[in-house]
Amino acid sequence: MTETLRARAFVKSDELSWDAIAAESETGTFQHTRRFLSYHGDRFADASIVIEDASGKVQGVFPAAISASDRRVVVSHPGATFGGLLTFPRQRPAEVEMIVNHIVDYYRGKGFGKIIYKSVPSFLQVTETALDRYALYRLGARLSRCDLWSVLRLNAPRHRTKGHKWSVNKAKKHEVQVIQADDDLAYGAFHDLLSVCLRERHEGTPVHSCDELRMLRDRFPNAMQLWRAESPLGELLAGTWVFRYSPNVWHTHYIASTEAGRDKGAVDLLLETVMSEASRQGVTRFSFGSSTCGLNLSEGLFNFKASFGTGSVIHEFFEIDL
Repeated sequence: MTETLRARAFVKSDELSWDAIAAESETGTFQHTRRFLSYHGDRFADASIVIEDASGKVQGVFPAAISASDRRVVVSHPGATFGGLLTFPRQRPAEVEMIVNHIVDYYRGKGFGKIIYKSVPSFLQVTETALDRYALYRLGARLSRCDLWSVLRLNAPRHRTKGHKWSVNKAKKHEVQVIQADDDLAYGAFHDLLSVCLRERHEGTPVHSCDELRMLRDRFPNAMQLWRAESPLGELLAGTWVFRYSPNVWHTHYIASTEAGRDKGAVDLLLETVMSEASRQGVTRFSFGSSTCGLNLSEGLFNFKASFGTGSVIHEFFEIDL
């Protein structure tokens, strides 16, 4: 890479080169692609940038949008679980730091006051790299938030609690069946169940509408699966929407259960079945997602995930004052 770089706003004609970097980068996932980010439509004011060399070759991309609560703040990316800089593999520390400097200078020149940088957790990376975070450290960025994820190693021994084992056996005694079902009706039933669970247990609503779930399924048919646990009569007891981030990592994005499903231990059997299938396909990491929002920890949720034998991984957010 030459030292002559420039950062400029992303334009639609960059989509192919952008997604090529997302596919090749050590930290890229389908959530970094323009195909994913574009499903938001006009919900966010896009502020993504492309970093290119003197010949016009793209050397890095930075997915970002303007914060809905403060238009002087850029977030990478408010419409995705994580964001961060994407570059080609095997970059040297000085090269990554140079790119990060150009990102900072670009937004400073546009009059923004702060960048919120959402890193990619290490277990999701094809090859673990921390060059972007090291560059941020050298630039004086501060750690502003740290979420706690529960992640399981499928290729290593794990300690399952007695309560979890009991729930799995209980579900089997009730003849709970676990199947994968990705049709429109299955998505509709799952979204209805998820909406009830979030309303009754957390006074919340799903981030995605049912139509958005189906849209993402259609855009990424190989990256998303819907699994359901049923009674012998076909009654929906529990469900989970699974993201296949890579051949090595699966992630439960949503989990929901009926009261009858909780009584029968349906979620425990559901997730054990999904993990068994993931292991059969050679997956080595299974993510249960975060049990926190910054300083707020749901100990009950964390303990439930830990009952499967999970370990914990942190997801770091940084702030750069401009």
